[in-house]
Order: sequence, then C-alpha cells, then structure tokens
Amino acid sequence: MERFKKIIIYVIPCILVYITSCLTTLSHELGHSITAYFFDIKNNPFDLNYSTKIFMFGISENVDYNKVSKLIQYKAILISAAGLIVNFIFAVSIIILLIFFYRNLNKFICYVLYLFLFWNTNEFFNYFIIRNIFLRGDVANIVTYGIPHIYVLIFGVWFSLILVYFLFLKVKKNLFKIFNLTQNQCVKFTKIIVLSFVVCQILTLYNYS
Repeated sequence: MERFKKIIIYVIPCILVYITSCLTTLSHELGHSITAYFFDIKNNPFDLNYSTKIFMFGISENVDYNKVSKLIQYKAILISAAGLIVNFIFAVSIIILLIFFYRNLNKFICYVLYLFLFWNTNEFFNYFIIRNIFLRGDVANIVTYGIPHIYVLIFGVWFSLILVYFLFLKVKKNLFKIFNLTQNQCVKFTKIIVLSFVVCQILTLYNYS
C-alpha cells in the first residue's frame, strides 16, 4: 500500500505536467488559428494539425502564411503574434491569481495554475529569446510582416524577463508557502524548476542547431 501511494505521489504530478504542457501548446496554436479564421484565412478555427508521435502532443496552427502575407500588415502581424499574445495573457492572469488570491485557492489548483504559468512563460521566453537567435517561428513571421527586428527583440526580452521574474520569485514563494515547504525543500524544488526551464530552452537550441 505504501509503495502504491509513493507511485501515485510521483506519477500524478508528471501526468499534470504533461497535460498542462499539451493544453498550453493547444491554446497557443488556437490563438493563431482563431485569429486567422477571424480574418477569413481559414474556414474552421479548430482545424489544427496534430502529431501522432508517442509521448508527444505536437500541434500546428494549420494556417497558410502565403495567404497571410497578402493581408493588410496589421492583420498579418496579429495572426503571427496571436499565439504569443495568448501565452502572455494566460501568464499574467495566473500571476495575478497566485499573488493576490492564492490564499483562497486549494493546493491542487495552485499547483496546476503554477504549471500553466511555467509552460506559458516557457513558450513566451522560448519564442522571443531562443528562437530569436535563429529568427524562426512566430517571431520570424512578425519581422517578415513589417515590425523591425530590434523592436521585437527589445519587447520580447523585456516582457520575457518580467514573466521569468514572477515565475521564479514572487509566485514561486507563494506556492511554497501554500505547501508549507521547509527551506531545504524550497531549495530542492527551485533547482528542479530552474533546471526544467533551462532544459526546455536547450532542447529548442538543439533542434535548430
């Protein structure tokens, strides 16, 4: 029985990490797709491409960017930036909840919200910082459709660092308070969070190298 409990304790958080990661990716791609639908580029806003790889939940927005390039500039930019806007809105909303209202939420909800904050911050940071090195993905489209790269870089770095600050400091402290973690536990879990974040960025670098 004790062994079963230990398995549950470790397995459930891993499942939640995977689910929140998938949902974050889904919301990002829906941001692009719904905006494209709104500007008459797609007939169905929920028409996405899904990966069938084991243990992966690959999704793409299934937007024809050749058609997007023919739109008025602001529409093309909005379609390209929609996924990142969704990530930012979700991240800021969760930050507000976990700073001002965390005492009114139970532990499970706080944990799930923090996972969503982690993945949305990771996605935002990844696009604006890591992919900016190679000018790939959404940022490349935004630059292609008329926003100077230096402006995109300054905006992205500034707001990415703000989200990272809250993820690793203020919000994280409140989460640890909720779970009444000891000092040693706080240090241990902080290392896990930081390492996980860094690994996500390195994997992107590896894919583009």
